[in-house]
Amino acid sequence: MRKTFTNYRTVLIPGMTDDFYGYLFWNKKYHVKGNAYETYYCSGNGGNKIFVFKDQPLVIVITATAYGMPYAHPQVDKIMTDYILPAIF
Repeated sequence: MRKTFTNYRTVLIPGMTDDFYGYLFWNKKYHVKGNAYETYYCSGNGGNKIFVFKDQPLVIVITATAYGMPYAHPQVDKIMTDYILPAIF
């Protein structure tokens, strides 16, 4: 599990800031109300994601059905930054 949740900054994702890829999990930071929250997450087709937060006792699961649609993953990020995380933190 330690290797899965290790931040591998050597594998950069073009066009994405604070996003990295490791052992089947992505890694990124969400910035909410001036604070950064690091998460490791799985990402599936249609916007399905499982977020495991590093320093908070928090797991968020989002299920979606936007299969093959270009807006699926950006829509989940918007939901996280605009609604879910501000309501929690």
